[in-house]
Amino acid sequence: MDNSLNNLYGIGDEGLELSGMDAAGEMSSWYVFSSMGLYPFSATNPKYIVTAPLFDKVTRKTSSGKILTIAKPGKGRAITAIKVNGKKINSYFVSHDLFKT
Repeated sequence: MDNSLNNLYGIGDEGLELSGMDAAGEMSSWYVFSSMGLYPFSATNPKYIVTAPLFDKVTRKTSSGKILTIAKPGKGRAITAIKVNGKKINSYFVSHDLFKT
């Protein structure tokens, strides 16, 4: 597991170990989202760039009921599949509309 996850987002003997404790959850949310392989392309563009996730395969059911799957082999950085509802998409971008209800 990623060292940042183990060292900065765990619960130790002293209590919560969230680095900085000043982000009101935004940084934790960003970390989870980035670990899934999604990163906002631009603050003004409603698309996410798909990057190599921390996990071999990520499957997420969106609030609109669609299934997003991102897969990569083991420790490699190459993405082997980006799919929405089982259909491969030929882009490294997914629209924010995918997450809308």
